[in-house]
Amino acid sequence: SALAENNAVMCVRLALFAQMIKDKTWSPAKLKLEPGTKSVGIDFLEATFGSPQAPPAHRYYQQAARAVLGTLLPELGDDLKGSMQSYETLFAAAGLSHDEFGELLQILDRELRLITPTESEQMTGAISLAEDPSNPMHRRYYQLTHDYLVASLRDWLNQKRQETRSGRAELRLDELSKLWSIKGESRLLPSLSEFVAFRIWTHKSSWSQAQRVMMENASRVHLARCGIVASVLLIMGLTIYGVLAAGHQHNIAALSVTTVDSIQLARSNVVPLAIKESTLLPAEAVLTELRSRFEAETNSRHKLALAFALAEYGVVESDFIVSMIQDATTEEAENIFAALLNEPTQSIQSLKSAISQIAAENNPRQTARLAIVAMHLGEVAFAREMSRNLADPIQQAFLIDEFPRWHGKLADISHAVEDGESQWRATLALAIGSVKVEDLDSESHEIWSSILQDWYQHASDTATHGAADWALRQWNIERPPIRASKGFIAGRNWYINGVGMTICKISAGSFPRHDEWFESVTPMQNVTISRDFVIGDREVSVDLYYQFLDDPNYEPSEKPVDWQGEDKRLSPTGQHPVQRVSWYDAVMFCNWLSHREGLTACYYRTGGEDKTERRGQVEWELRSDATGYRLPTEAEWELACRGGTHTRFHFGDDESLLERYAVFATAATQRTGSKLPNRFGLFDCSVNVYEWCNDWYGSYGLEPNVTDPQNDNQMGMRAKRGGMYFGQSDVCSSAQRNRAGPWGRSEYVGFRVARSL
Repeated sequence: SALAENNAVMCVRLALFAQMIKDKTWSPAKLKLEPGTKSVGIDFLEATFGSPQAPPAHRYYQQAARAVLGTLLPELGDDLKGSMQSYETLFAAAGLSHDEFGELLQILDRELRLITPTESEQMTGAISLAEDPSNPMHRRYYQLTHDYLVASLRDWLNQKRQETRSGRAELRLDELSKLWSIKGESRLLPSLSEFVAFRIWTHKSSWSQAQRVMMENASRVHLARCGIVASVLLIMGLTIYGVLAAGHQHNIAALSVTTVDSIQLARSNVVPLAIKESTLLPAEAVLTELRSRFEAETNSRHKLALAFALAEYGVVESDFIVSMIQDATTEEAENIFAALLNEPTQSIQSLKSAISQIAAENNPRQTARLAIVAMHLGEVAFAREMSRNLADPIQQAFLIDEFPRWHGKLADISHAVEDGESQWRATLALAIGSVKVEDLDSESHEIWSSILQDWYQHASDTATHGAADWALRQWNIERPPIRASKGFIAGRNWYINGVGMTICKISAGSFPRHDEWFESVTPMQNVTISRDFVIGDREVSVDLYYQFLDDPNYEPSEKPVDWQGEDKRLSPTGQHPVQRVSWYDAVMFCNWLSHREGLTACYYRTGGEDKTERRGQVEWELRSDATGYRLPTEAEWELACRGGTHTRFHFGDDESLLERYAVFATAATQRTGSKLPNRFGLFDCSVNVYEWCNDWYGSYGLEPNVTDPQNDNQMGMRAKRGGMYFGQSDVCSSAQRNRAGPWGRSEYVGFRVARSL
C-alpha cells in the first residue's frame, strides 16, 4: 500500500523501494518484515545517509546532504519539487570544499537521483556537469528530481532537527516566518519567549530573507511593548517609592527626635552610648535636629550633652564647651576631651581665652582644669607654665590636685614628657601618680610605668627623682635598683647611701623668714645659706634606727643608753618615722652613719656638762671641718623645706590642699614619704613628727639680713621643726618652729640627717 496510490503502483515509489533493498536478500518474508514500507521515502533517506549499513561516503556527507536538500525544498505548504537553486547557493549551504562538494553532487545526482541539474529561465542551451563551474558564461542550477520526495524529505529533515533545541528553534522560526510572509499579521509574529529563543538558539547569519524581515518586525513590536510595560512599571514604582519615602522620612524625623531626646538627657558615660545610637540614622536628619535643639535649649547641662553630639558630627561649639568646664562634673571630663579633639586648633584658642580670663580672677583650680584639657589636645604650654612659679607654687599644687579628678586617657599625654624642665617633669609625675592605679587602662599603665621608672633611676634632679619615687609607690610598682654610693654620680644631685637613704643636694640660697612665736616684735629677716649641703629626703625610719642599734661592729658606748623603743601604736611598721629619740640619740645615729660610710664623725663629747636645765647631761659639740652626717641647722632645714617658696606652706597658701602634703590632725604617724614631696623632692617637711635641728633654740634677732645663722644657747633648749601629727594646720607652715630639752624622748619627735659639702 505504501507503493500504491488509488490502487495503482507508483513507479517512482517502486524505484525508490528497489533502490533501498537492492543489496538485500529478496524474499516474501523479508518484504513483510522490512520496516518502513508505509513511508518508503523517509526509510530510503535514512537508510541511504543515516544507517550504519549506509556507504561511508554517504554517512560522511550526511550533514552537507541535509543542508543541500533542505535548501531545495519548496515553501511550507507546497509539495511540488520547488524552485531551482544555483550551484553557488548550494555550495554555500553545504559548507564543503569544491572537490568535496563535487563528490556530494555526484552522489545526490548520479547515484541517488535525488536532485537534477536544470537550466535557468534566463539562460539558453544545456548545462552539463562536465562544464567548468568557473566559466562566467554558464551557471548551473539544481532542483529536486521528484515531487514525491518533497514530503518525505521534509519529514526526514525535520525528524533530525526535532532532536535538538537549536533544531526545534529553527523549525519553529521557519514555520512562523512562512506563515507571517503569507498574511503579514502581527499576531503571527513570534511571542517574546519565542523571539528570545530564536536569538539564542539560531544563527542570524543562517536566517532567510523572510526570517530576517519577520524578526526585525518582531523586534520592533516587542521593544514597543517592553517600553510600554517598563513605563507603566516605572510610574508605579515611582508612585510606590514616593509613598514609602514620605513615610520613611516621617519615621526618620520621629526617630531623630527620640534619639536626640535620649542624648539631651544623658549624663557622663551614657552620652557616648546615646551618640553611637544616633549614628544608625541618616546624619543630616540627626544633625538638623541637634542644631535646632542646641540653639533653643536653655538648660546648660542638657545643652552640654547636645554639644557633645554635635562635635561627633563635626560641629564643635568649643567656646560653649570650654565655658562649661568650670561647672562640669568630673564624670564629664572624657566627654569634653573627646568633643574638643574633633577641632583641636579651634578648641585650644578657646582654652587660651578662657585661661586668660580666669587668671585675672585668680582661680588656680579652674586654670588647672583648662590646662589639663589643653594637654589632652596636645598643648602642654599652659600646664607647664603653672609649674614654674618658684615663690608661690599654688598653681602647680592645684594642677597636681585636680589631675586625678579631671583627666582622660593617660597614654594620650605621654608626649608631655618631651619638655626637659625638672619642675615640669616632677609635676607630671605627681599628677600621674595621683591617679588610682585601678582607673588606668593597660596601655597607659605600661607607658607611664616605664617613664616613671626611668625618671626614678636616671633623673639628675631631686624633684623628678622624688616625684617618680612617690608615684611608683602609689601604683605599687617595684622601683628599679640604684647602686649605692658615698656621693653624687652620673651628674645627679642626689645619691643613695650604703644604708638605703636618699640624700639630696640643696644649693646655697636665700629665703625670708620670721619667728611666728615673736612675729609681733621681730621683723622679717632675709636669710642666706652660703654653701651647698645635702639632706635626707625623708625622716629616719624605725628600721634605719634599729640598724644603728643592732650594728654589732659599732661601739656600744656610742649607742643610746636605756632607750625604751618607739611607741608602736604611733609607728606600727619599720617604714614609719622613729620617735621617742632625744637630741643626743639623734647625733649618735649621725656618728654611726658617718662611721658606716667611712666619713669623719661630726659630733664629739667635750667632756663637760651640757648647759641645760637638766643636770648631768654630757655636752656634745659639732666639728666644723667634719665630713660626716649631722643634724641640719634651723636655717638649712627651712631653706630645704620651702623649696624656693615664700608662701606659708611649701606648696602655697591654700590650706585646703594641706592634707596631700602633711600628716596632721590624726592619731598616729604615717609611713615616711607617704605624702607629696616639696619642690626639692623632700618628704615629710609639712608634719609627720617634729625633727631635731642642730642649733639651740632662740630668737632670730633684729638683723634684717643674716648668713648661715646658728642660734646660741639662750634657753638650754634645742630647736625642732616640722610640726607633729596630732597638731592642727597652724603647726604645718614652713616657718613653724618649736623647742625641747635635748634629753627629751617625746613620741612626736624624730629627725632627718644632713651633711656639709
